Amino acid sequence: MSPPSDDRPEKDEPDVRSFLKRALSGIPDPKAAAPPGKAAKPGAKAPAARPAAPAGAEEGGDMLRKLVDAMKRASPKFGRGRPEIEAPPEPARPESPTGNEFVDRLIPGAVRAMRETGVPASVSIAMAVLESGWGQRPLARDYNNAFGLRGSGPLGSVFFAPDGEGPPRPGEEAEFRRYADIGDSVVDHARMLASSAEYRPVMSVRDQPERFARALAGRYSPLPHYGETLVRIMRQFDLYRFDRAI
Repeated sequence: MSPPSDDRPEKDEPDVRSFLKRALSGIPDPKAAAPPGKAAKPGAKAPAARPAAPAGAEEGGDMLRKLVDAMKRASPKFGRGRPEIEAPPEPARPESPTGNEFVDRLIPGAVRAMRETGVPASVSIAMAVLESGWGQRPLARDYNNAFGLRGSGPLGSVFFAPDGEGPPRPGEEAEFRRYADIGDSVVDHARMLASSAEYRPVMSVRDQPERFARALAGRYSPLPHYGETLVRIMRQFDLYRFDRAI
């Protein structure tokens, strides 16, 4: 099948490669050898043969070819080639609220959890992102358990190593919940936070999502920067807008 035709109007463009070669080597343009209307007389002597190219001419030709190729890549109007540039990243789907598919999947469960428990949706989403490794940890990816919640879930349970990262060794298996939808694990996690006496100081600032996130450091996680990491995720995707969906 022949390549698609270029629907741009044809122009009498100069041969770019020949033009640059003549400009750099001093070779006269053969089209300019005889002025218009003054053809060469019959019997005239043929022009003397051009002397051999000086040393280094071949190397210069290679440099010239690289120059022309670079200019063609830089501009679609240079020569007749299309620009050879890497395609930009595929834009997010128009219907995507955040531009990230995994974060989008967390939104309904986080809003539902907020309406039931008061845990800010923005914090629930950021925690699910962090705890599940952007949905790539096995429990989240294969069993919709974003937080590694123990026990039996709506779809029963699955057994992993105690850290939830791999198959159990004999005598060291742990039971984790299985869910049909990852949003259900977000709701269960928010219920745990809201019902535990350990997190009462955190729940007391539930109307201030960033304070809530920072208060989790030292309680939910021993990492001192845990809360700030949550805040960075919350700001990156502007998750605060989902806190207003009450």
